[in-house]
Amino acid sequence: MIVNKIQNKNQGLIDTLVNHNNQLKQIENKFEFITNNFANSSHVKEIVEKTKEIGNHAYGSPRPHKSWRELLLLLIAGSAVVLILVKIYKKFALPRVKYFIRKIDRSNSTRASSISEQVEMRRQSNKNKNKLDNKTMVTDSQLKDQLVRIHSMMRTINENMPKIKGPFRAEQTGGS
Repeated sequence: MIVNKIQNKNQGLIDTLVNHNNQLKQIENKFEFITNNFANSSHVKEIVEKTKEIGNHAYGSPRPHKSWRELLLLLIAGSAVVLILVKIYKKFALPRVKYFIRKIDRSNSTRASSISEQVEMRRQSNKNKNKLDNKTMVTDSQLKDQLVRIHSMMRTINENMPKIKGPFRAEQTGGS
């Protein structure tokens, strides 16, 4: 009796497997029918022909211009090269240019210790020049007024902060 029950259960499982297999075959047949009919339709054939034409045009004949992707890649690569060149310029060339400019400025400038000496040197340099540009040159009186204002500001700072010792004290600059 137990053997009959086991055989009945096994037969039931086999029957369900056969039913599922038959249903899968029916689904496959329907899928094949649909795909065959769709592939044979005129709409699909037109799409396939157009894609073939586009493919032949794009890859078969020489293109007079580059594609957008190639242009974008060229733009990105070009900007990267420019950025690298700018960074190299800032790191190596620009400090050298600034150094030489500072060196030339230092060699051309002469330093005077007091305001009166600075004014006197300014007068001598103006006498040596034949042409004066009124727009860019500062007159002696304007220079003297500016230097007097700077000296008075330094003196007030020194009076307000008497504990500070350094090159900015009025007594050390030799000014009057």
